[in-house]
Amino acid sequence: MQADTHARHLGVRRSGMVPLAEGESDPISETHGRSPVCELRASPALVVAAPGMPRLGSIFDLEARGQRCSSPQRICSFRLHVAGVAAARPSHPPAPSVLRSVPSVGRSSSAAGLGDPWRNDSAFDARYRSLTQTLSTQVRSALDDPSRGQKRVQSLRGGGAQHVITLPAGEERVGSLGKVLEVLIQEYIGPHLQGRAFSTAPRLQSVKISRNMNLPLERVRSRSMLWHWDSLTEDIVKVVLYLSPNVDHRRGCMVVLTHNETGQTFKVQHDAAPWGRQLQNVPKPWLIELFERGYRPQCILGTTGDLIVFDTNIVHRGSRPVPGMHRDFILFEFVGQRI
Repeated sequence: MQADTHARHLGVRRSGMVPLAEGESDPISETHGRSPVCELRASPALVVAAPGMPRLGSIFDLEARGQRCSSPQRICSFRLHVAGVAAARPSHPPAPSVLRSVPSVGRSSSAAGLGDPWRNDSAFDARYRSLTQTLSTQVRSALDDPSRGQKRVQSLRGGGAQHVITLPAGEERVGSLGKVLEVLIQEYIGPHLQGRAFSTAPRLQSVKISRNMNLPLERVRSRSMLWHWDSLTEDIVKVVLYLSPNVDHRRGCMVVLTHNETGQTFKVQHDAAPWGRQLQNVPKPWLIELFERGYRPQCILGTTGDLIVFDTNIVHRGSRPVPGMHRDFILFEFVGQRI
């Protein structure tokens, strides 16, 4: 009942949909993340609460604090780790000395001590770079070919991912593409997660091969293009593998909130679902509250072969490329295995 009444606060036709003006670009592509005010366009508005409705409260009431979690397979301090061929970096990171002082991002203290979440890893060797380049070429060819049966998903009515072309389920297991991907998962990505995000070897739960692009007919910004947390269980971690070169604020980078002094991401309790059972968007008053406390948008820059490993309940969003640009990527979902 409480979730239903909270949902009435959202001033949108459906939770997580705001109008998109013709020709409007993504806030991150205009400001490089240096103007938090513009990011309010990537957040739903609220209506005035009617008498008797519950108070909206503070997003800090939902913050995940401390180092404890309910999943024994998860390293509870883990939030965000970026690695790969080029040591992908945020658009304007805090000083490295500050990042090194933050135990709750990057590697856990039990696995590798305090770590810069944007550091490279020697495990991503020349063979890894060659494999990801091969995979990038194969995925680009598949997404360019209309006969491959890719699915175009537009959120004109609020459903599904936004401005994304996705290969049909099962393509990740077919032919040469499937073989290359299997090697990357078994020999690089899976082992990389163990000891960083998981205490045991994780199980691959899903794979989606997609292209983030600019669709000129879009009239809304919705779902994962708005600031949100996924409201998934603690034993799930997602991984984004960039398959396009020079991913930046113009090419649809992933965007996260980090604190301007500590480099800390903002994590919400995994069972916090004020808007009901759906992806949890961050409304404007909460986003303003985060900005007032020092959190700022960070565009995660990178290139072919870079990995973004993240807890699904940190506040993050996708971004829309500028016209003529796109980003090919693979989204993996891993889950902890009980032993």
